[in-house]
Amino acid sequence: MSESSTIIIVNGATGQMGSRVCALARDDSAFNVVARVAHAGSRAFAQPDAQGATKHDPCEKPLRTPHDLGSLAHKPDVVIDFSSDAGALDALALALRFDAALLVGTTALTAPTLEKLRAGSKKISVLIASNTS
Repeated sequence: MSESSTIIIVNGATGQMGSRVCALARDDSAFNVVARVAHAGSRAFAQPDAQGATKHDPCEKPLRTPHDLGSLAHKPDVVIDFSSDAGALDALALALRFDAALLVGTTALTAPTLEKLRAGSKKISVLIASNTS
C-alpha cells in the first residue's frame, strides 16, 4: 500500500458491483481495500476456504458482516456500498464508526433510509449515486 492510497471498505462485496470494485482496487495501487463486507445471509459465507477467503474474493480479504468487523490495520477513507436498503444503513453505521466518507451506489433506497443518510451527512461526507450498474 502506498502512502497516498485511498483506503476502502466495500459493503456488498459479493455482489456484481461490489466484486468489481474489489477487483479494480486490487489492480490499482491508488486503492487499498481493507475489508470486504456482506450481510450475514450471503451465500458466500457458506463456502469459505481454510484462510477464510470466499469464492467471490477478488481482493483476497476475508469476508465479514457489518456486525463482526473488528478493528482494522488502517483507518478507511471511504465506505463504498453496493448492497440493499438495509445494507446502506449498515454502511452508514460503518462510515460513522470509522469517521469515513460514504459512497452509496445502492438503488431503491426507501424514504426512511434516505433521511438517515441525510442525517449522517451532517457528520461525514455522503454521496448517493444509485443506478451505476
